[in-house]
Amino acid sequence: MKIMRSQLKEFYLDYVNNYLTVEKIAEHNEIAYSYAETLINIGKALHEADIELSIPRLVSQWNLDIKQIKSALDKGTKVYWANKGYEVIKDNIGQYLIHCTMNDTYVGLTKLDGTFRNGDQEQFFMEV
Repeated sequence: MKIMRSQLKEFYLDYVNNYLTVEKIAEHNEIAYSYAETLINIGKALHEADIELSIPRLVSQWNLDIKQIKSALDKGTKVYWANKGYEVIKDNIGQYLIHCTMNDTYVGLTKLDGTFRNGDQEQFFMEV
């Protein structure tokens, strides 16, 4: 039995490799155009996130503490958690958040006591 993640990535790759239009893959799978488009977009995000995980870490600095993360963001450096599908940002009111780019959701970087809300220090990295 395939898991949903694999099915979505396979649908995206099938589209990229075998179809010229969303309309054709929708027709061949007997689904609505908008549904096919959504499946393709989700599959693409998952596929790209997996690719990012497989890239060697030679171009990134890992194991960032909260102070380093905030400093990097204040300087305009991109910071991520776990993979590039989770970007750490500073919003327009000064909050530090983790943005899941795959489903466009946000969660605070830290708890009220200043400790990490999600993940461990060694999972945070920035491009260098």
